[in-house]
Amino acid sequence: MRSLSFKTRLWLGQVSLLAAMLAFIPLTHSVFWGTLAYTLIGGTFGGTVITLVFLPALYAIWFRIKPVVEGESAAPQIRTAPVPAN
Repeated sequence: MRSLSFKTRLWLGQVSLLAAMLAFIPLTHSVFWGTLAYTLIGGTFGGTVITLVFLPALYAIWFRIKPVVEGESAAPQIRTAPVPAN
């Protein structure tokens, strides 16, 4: 189960993405700024998808992160035995 802070950050990111994309819509009707508005809408959407989907997936593949099995701890085991000095 994901933490509440993750869901909150994801929700805020989605709302700000939607607000930014909707803010550029009035510019699309302009002859001069129309193409720039479409570029900004696409760039905002593409950057958000890359940040929220592609980069975490690439990180998990690169560092070979495996999903946590239900009922197991995600933290590594703590050694309680003393470590001999060399």
